[in-house]
Amino acid sequence: MTNIFLPFFLAVSLAFGGADPALVPVADLHCDFLLQLSKKPGVDIVSADGDISLGNLQKGGYFAQLFAVFVYPKEDQLEPKGRAQVKAFKSRVIGASKGGIRQVTSHQELQQNLEHGVISGILAMEGADVLGADADNLDWYAEQGVKVLSLTWNSSNAFADGLEEKDPPPRGGLTAEGEKLLRAMERHQIAVDMSHAHRETFWDIITTFKGPVLATHSNARAVCDHKRNLDDEQLLAIAQKNGLVGLVYHSPFVGKSKRAEIRDFVAHLDYIDNIIGTDYVALGSDFDGNIRHPKGVENASHIPQLLGGFMKLGVSSDVAAAVGGRNFLRFWQQATTNYDSVPPLKWRPLRVKPVTPADKTEALYDRLSSTAYAVSSDKSGKLSANFEFTALGPGLCGVAVRVKGTDVTDVGIALSTKSATTAGKGRCPTDGSRCVVGFNAKSPVSSGSPAVTVTLSAEAAGGPFHLQVRDIIPIACVSAH
Repeated sequence: MTNIFLPFFLAVSLAFGGADPALVPVADLHCDFLLQLSKKPGVDIVSADGDISLGNLQKGGYFAQLFAVFVYPKEDQLEPKGRAQVKAFKSRVIGASKGGIRQVTSHQELQQNLEHGVISGILAMEGADVLGADADNLDWYAEQGVKVLSLTWNSSNAFADGLEEKDPPPRGGLTAEGEKLLRAMERHQIAVDMSHAHRETFWDIITTFKGPVLATHSNARAVCDHKRNLDDEQLLAIAQKNGLVGLVYHSPFVGKSKRAEIRDFVAHLDYIDNIIGTDYVALGSDFDGNIRHPKGVENASHIPQLLGGFMKLGVSSDVAAAVGGRNFLRFWQQATTNYDSVPPLKWRPLRVKPVTPADKTEALYDRLSSTAYAVSSDKSGKLSANFEFTALGPGLCGVAVRVKGTDVTDVGIALSTKSATTAGKGRCPTDGSRCVVGFNAKSPVSSGSPAVTVTLSAEAAGGPFHLQVRDIIPIACVSAH
């Protein structure tokens, strides 16, 4: 059934439970429709026959769609092509819709559109390559109403390192021009999109940027191990910045099957719920981005089937409605009326290396981790196991630990270096959840300090038991900016 739009008060009431998926107001954080327009000069939002069209958006129950300006970084004429896509958005989306879609840059404008049954079109940028190498070029795009911007696509540019770079990236994340671009985004009140950022770039941004952040089209890496998805620390960081994670539909980012199914989305939703809750989850389709569509979700008109599938698999109607659109309403209101309300984070993971090549845990980019490595108690049920690492960077002030086990309820964690003043102790649950143990130090451990030893200890009255060490992550304390 075609959902001709709901007044704002009805949309909000439906978002609080008992919602028919065919009537849930929908917001989508990312599509590449403007890229498709650049390839098809005679097409507009009305005549389009791909994932996104005015008819498909209306049938899908959309109240907001973000349209990304995107030009492949290796193309020539990047700057004029970027501006051409903005002009196409104005004429071939907003103009061609004849009032069906109106551009918004504020919360008040979006509310007015909801009340009048009009879809809100929001202009975004996927990669700052179209700015050339000069952050000052953002001014024109800001004047045109760009409200969300990612500094990189997969490759690096003048502003930052993209996610396809190796660990660690060659330039260490954010460049000086990238820092200048962040300050310009703050002046223009533009949110940062993290979906294509290298992890070093991600942490550089989130510990220095004073505005809102989101990942417009990324899933949980623990569920689908793809570099386009987010690890647990990144999920936590976005939630602490009161941001959003938009579930992306491209099947290789969702699951192992050739075409993802709705249950694969629910696995991501359940996992993210365990880490940060569902208040920070939205939809970020990547429609018209040459994606491999999930089964039953072929275009924007099929979103009621997606949300209905969520509910059939046990997701409450309240959560489905929140993910469908209510969480975006919260984010958009803050981003446009209280932009600088969430300060930069004061923590980040540090890169690590093992003390010796023979260490049993694997030294990954910013953690010691081995989901296959188990530590065992002795016959009497006592366990003590040591792990050593050197943190590559300043400000080490603790470790985040995840341990899994069934025979004990918690594990003692002791931190130490050769300097007794940096010792710290705590206890962590064995349900696999994250806990942080800090050093008892007047100041964080400095770069180049002796290796840190993490000692795990536990005891069970019933005799021998096993623990699985999932992650040991050094955490840096970052000075306020």
